[in-house]
Amino acid sequence: MKFKKHIFEMAKQDLKTIVFPEAGFSDKVIDVIRIVAQYKIAKVVLIGDETALYMRYNSLEGDYVKIINPKTSELKAELLESLQSIEKYSSLPTAELEGALLNPFVYTALLVKNGYADGVVSGLETPSYKIFAPVNEILGYTDPEVSLTSTTIFIGKNKRLKNRALLLSDCVANKNPSEKELVDNADASVKFWKTIFMEEPRVAFLSHICKEFEDDVCADTVQKATNMFKFQNPSIVADGEMQLDTAVNQNAQERKFPNSRIKGNANVLLVPDATSGSVLTKSLAFIAGLNQIGSLVHGFKRPVSIASRTNTINEIVMLTALTAIQAQE
Repeated sequence: MKFKKHIFEMAKQDLKTIVFPEAGFSDKVIDVIRIVAQYKIAKVVLIGDETALYMRYNSLEGDYVKIINPKTSELKAELLESLQSIEKYSSLPTAELEGALLNPFVYTALLVKNGYADGVVSGLETPSYKIFAPVNEILGYTDPEVSLTSTTIFIGKNKRLKNRALLLSDCVANKNPSEKELVDNADASVKFWKTIFMEEPRVAFLSHICKEFEDDVCADTVQKATNMFKFQNPSIVADGEMQLDTAVNQNAQERKFPNSRIKGNANVLLVPDATSGSVLTKSLAFIAGLNQIGSLVHGFKRPVSIASRTNTINEIVMLTALTAIQAQE
């Protein structure tokens, strides 16, 4: 797969350290990191009991894999002090702080915050909300004025899409964005597309209607976001609001949105909310049969990626490579 080879080579150019907080209770993590270490696309840190991990799996040692046990780590005092400096935890007694430090997601966020790792891959076994809470509290945002964006890349053979890659801003990190937040989503999506792919982005703001035919109050947010983004980015090919078929199929575009600059060839898709994002994500993965690589969250001070619990090992390996590439920025 050309895409896989491409991102592996990118990841190797500046090797980063990625933490897997679920190693202590996920067999899938171990399968992933064996491949990551084999291809040397990142260094990895596993959070868990080293004795239990060694008993369950052999050959985990090496230059590319490190196991940290929060109960016995020499970093405990430093990370406790760091945790106490965060507002939510500042008034907790020592016993409660030590208890919080045993949460693998809290511990992972602190490792990244304190420079012992560069990014996080999680979600293989855990719902996203359990991961977002400690990351929000501990890592913080690159820019508090810019909303979080989450993106998923889809690749694979598909006759109707002519095997093109798609990047979907899926709203996992921001469930119901305003027009300004949709523009933030588009900005982050375009930036990441340009980091990974050689071709120019073609951005479609999706809705249940096409603006060429009717006005609809439900699509008002998408209309405003489209106009704002196009005004701010005149050199980028972008259009909306439009239906999915109009964005990705030229025949549909010519009939329903004849003046669109995208010409039915969009590669960056913006959905209006998390419901449509989830439905489209599952449709592309389980009906169209594309590889689903994501979600990658943009806007935290360090990269955080939330896998789907239905992702394959291969997809999570590629997600790890993309997280490492994101950490190079």
